[in-house]
Amino acid sequence: FVIDQGGASLCGPAVFIYYLAKRRPKQYAQYIIDMYEKGEADIGRLKVKPGGGCKDFNPVKKYEIMEADWVALAGLRDSEDAFFDYDHPNDQVPGITLPGDIAKWFTLAGSLAVRKNTNIFFDKSLYTLLQAHRQYRHGACVCLFVGQKVLRGLPGGRCPADHWVVL
Repeated sequence: FVIDQGGASLCGPAVFIYYLAKRRPKQYAQYIIDMYEKGEADIGRLKVKPGGGCKDFNPVKKYEIMEADWVALAGLRDSEDAFFDYDHPNDQVPGITLPGDIAKWFTLAGSLAVRKNTNIFFDKSLYTLLQAHRQYRHGACVCLFVGQKVLRGLPGGRCPADHWVVL
């Protein structure tokens, strides 16, 4: 299966929803159904209730994000933004998801062991990456906050962290 943010700045919600779909497919399906039919949904103790602008936007044609992914990802991001609305894929600042948000989502969704070992401005060591890989091999959900340029092999791409990926 694929969770694809398309042209939207929804990598944070994408890593969370990816693991929900992978580890709890029935709960993911119910989340999508409830978001579509009711305009809101619960994932464990996580309450997702996006605003009207997010629910009314149709991103498919220009931004190449499927409706189910927009409902899941943008709905979660908009629901969590206290100061900004996430109503459009061009909404860069409201699309930002910090490490604390990801940890909170996993905790509220019922994950038993959530470890947040990241920062935005300083690189972590190779040892930290090896620890993450070890946790992944033992069945943990591992989300990495990286500089997106490093994924493309571009110079200066390590800091600050600006993109979420999963192992």
